[in-house]
Amino acid sequence: MKFKETNKDTFKVEEEVVLKLQIKNVPSLTIKIFEFNTETYYKKNLQPFDTSINLDGMVASYEDTKQYTDPKNKIHDEVFKFTILAKRVGLFIVVFEGNGKQSRAVVKKGNLTLIHKSTAAGHSAFIIDHNREVCNSKRTGLWIDGKFYPADTKDGSICIPYAKHRKVYKTIMINDDFAQLTEFDRKTENYDSFKVFYHLNFESMLVGSQAQILVKPILNINGRKTSVALL
Repeated sequence: MKFKETNKDTFKVEEEVVLKLQIKNVPSLTIKIFEFNTETYYKKNLQPFDTSINLDGMVASYEDTKQYTDPKNKIHDEVFKFTILAKRVGLFIVVFEGNGKQSRAVVKKGNLTLIHKSTAAGHSAFIIDHNREVCNSKRTGLWIDGKFYPADTKDGSICIPYAKHRKVYKTIMINDDFAQLTEFDRKTENYDSFKVFYHLNFESMLVGSQAQILVKPILNINGRKTSVALL
């Protein structure tokens, strides 16, 4: 019992999952689908998903059994269509069990991408989904070093302050019930340069009186310029 080489490597979210299997000497085949809580898994492990994970004690979200009457020495091809996985986002393991043997397929549907830039206030980050759209639901955000940074529900922006020390963190991207692991290079606040422009009305410089000066500092923070007017 093994998967055929003609199986697709990836499936779009809207597609049903189709798996092709070669079967020999399997009179009864049990098919199970396990759905994983990706947020819980990555918060616990902070490691890429282990495809050899132990499924003992887990309850399948789907189960079915097929019976075959083919001769023991005959190899036959079977095609399994899982319409229940169409339009689903998540991480699933499909398990085939028969005659003491097991084959499993890990199916990941959906994808998240993290983009970010440096600003005067810190990192401005966005999570992009499989449709290349910015995620901005109430359950969108980033887990970084045990702290959750939520996204703005209007534009999807996620504000992350600069750190005291620069470090690359293993980061969990969250959008609704789907999570994905990535890395995030969290920088420190670095003032590359500091310039000041000022304006003074010399006619206001009178003995015994106070004069007003308009000061405009120009800071170059992490390669980005910003200015603030002070009176």
